Amino acid sequence: MFCKNCKKVTVCKAVDPKQVIASVKSGRRFYRTAHEDVHYFRRGRICLTCNTSFLTAEMREDFITELTDLRDALGQIKQNAEKYIEQADIAAESLKGLTSSLDGLRALRIYKKNNTQS
Repeated sequence: MFCKNCKKVTVCKAVDPKQVIASVKSGRRFYRTAHEDVHYFRRGRICLTCNTSFLTAEMREDFITELTDLRDALGQIKQNAEKYIEQADIAAESLKGLTSSLDGLRALRIYKKNNTQS
């Protein structure tokens, strides 16, 4: 099992989840209230290399595939949003320049109009 403290795959002992976190509810079978189709089996683990304790959850593999697909999609959305923000900033600068040019043309038109009436 991968130990996040050792940063490697090592042998871990399975223990009751209450041995890891006292506030954990009794039992090992759980589901998310808002997502009743997400069932998992919780285990406490103790790394036999560094003695770190942690919780793991065993779940169906298709949920793990779904999670990684959603992470990939979210990463792409974030990347696209960052590009959109960059492009929006460039467009805003261009609009400022255009507004400045239009203001100059308006001033020139007013100037010409005033000079032709005199």
